[in-house]
Amino acid sequence: FWHDVLFVWNTKLRKRIVRNASMFDKVTTPFLDNVDIRTSGSKPKTLSARHLGIIKFLLRLHLYRPADLFELCGHPLTAAILSRELRQRGASGRVTSEGFCQTFISEIASLLQPITTLPTGPQQPLIYPCAFHAWVFDGYDIEDLSVAILRGLITTTKTEAPKLPIHSLGVEKNPPKDIWSRDIKMNKHVLPVNADLLYRLQHNALYVGFRLQHVDGAATLCHHGCDVVETVAHLFWYCEFAADVWSEWLTVLQRYFDSPIEWGTIVYFMDIVPTEHAKNAFGYSLFVIFHIVRVVVLRCLWTHRNDIRFHGEKPNAIAVKARVHALIDLHVAAFWEVTLLKAIRQSSRVRSQLHALLRELPVTAPFEDDGDPSNHGTEEPTQDTTGTNLARG
Repeated sequence: FWHDVLFVWNTKLRKRIVRNASMFDKVTTPFLDNVDIRTSGSKPKTLSARHLGIIKFLLRLHLYRPADLFELCGHPLTAAILSRELRQRGASGRVTSEGFCQTFISEIASLLQPITTLPTGPQQPLIYPCAFHAWVFDGYDIEDLSVAILRGLITTTKTEAPKLPIHSLGVEKNPPKDIWSRDIKMNKHVLPVNADLLYRLQHNALYVGFRLQHVDGAATLCHHGCDVVETVAHLFWYCEFAADVWSEWLTVLQRYFDSPIEWGTIVYFMDIVPTEHAKNAFGYSLFVIFHIVRVVVLRCLWTHRNDIRFHGEKPNAIAVKARVHALIDLHVAAFWEVTLLKAIRQSSRVRSQLHALLRELPVTAPFEDDGDPSNHGTEEPTQDTTGTNLARG
């Protein structure tokens, strides 16, 4: 859409606006960095980017606009007069010859031709005093930064990464160092809005009631009727409403792990140890499904809390559970289709493990349960199907 808007603006509207501009605008329009005055060729450039030899003399004499040229040479502008005036003011060399001046005049002909008469009256000032602020990273201006420079700056920076606010989140231990690379890998299986909420939660960037206690009249108590201050840990874990939403899924998933699923497990995916049987039977699929359940429940609890606070809705655990089921089904279906699309040797094994796991979970299986996963996916879906399903979700 925006590509079409810019295309129409560039090819239709902008030329009309330039053509219908007032005479004052035409004589005061700069011609050096003007995108309407470009050289011909496969890669058009502005006059300043073309590096014409005459340009440096024009800049030295502060000749930026047709009005400046007319003030120096009179109207109409000719190559002979321009060459003579430049030489009289110290310019030398063949770049100020009549031939080069004629080349320059032909380049800005589209700007000069409509100017038949010079308007009389006050004009805009030529120079505007202004302040210039530039971001500089290790000696590099921000406009000069490239991907290679950014990577070099990141790898050579010796500053310590800021500590995560684990105590504010109600977590006792620091998460493992590989948490971010692992989350990036897992987040490719969930919608970006879910991954974004998880990232904000991990950095204590959600404005719950606990952070609004200094605001007079702010709603700081739990919105589900608990007579306690709303904290992140309470909202997503310790509240009876949240525990009710989690219970159906944690009861099923807990049997696949030797370690207990606690609040720290939900936030940072840490201290989670699968049973030997689950690791061999379900492998990578077990962690993907756990991550899907984790982020979907978190986001559904957050959006329902916002509906209560900002839209006056009543706590409704049944509606939240139904939404959780629907979104998990969509994510599981998308993950199943990804296993069908991947033309790699491991995909059939992942598909078999996922098939076995989904038969034991309270989800709507994205296949007909005939007991043989090798029969599924004979007709490979297109990538558009996955994107459409997720978009509808």
